Amino acid sequence: MHEFTRERDIDFLLVEGLFKPALDTPLREQVLDAYGNQFDFEKVSGLLRNYSKEAGIEFLSLQSLVRSRGIDINEILHSEDTMHLNRKGVELYASVIAERIRKLGWQENAWQPASVSKE
Repeated sequence: MHEFTRERDIDFLLVEGLFKPALDTPLREQVLDAYGNQFDFEKVSGLLRNYSKEAGIEFLSLQSLVRSRGIDINEILHSEDTMHLNRKGVELYASVIAERIRKLGWQENAWQPASVSKE
């Protein structure tokens, strides 16, 4: 697939989602108290980052972004679960992806459908 997409100038952006126990200290402590120190909350991030680098795929970590911007995870995730975004989270998600696409210059190179002639 990689060769197929490169030949056609197709690019990918791998976006790592959010996992509340990785970003919320009290919840992390709760998980560790319940299950012991058997979790590596950063392992998935590292695996995704390494895979992207090896495959030549752009990578965007929402986990890292939330940390670096000091965003309170409780303000962007649905209050009743640990992974689903609320309205504010969806807005953040969409804006950072759009920002990355612009930064990479992909929108200028985006495929445009042929115009439909009215004959």
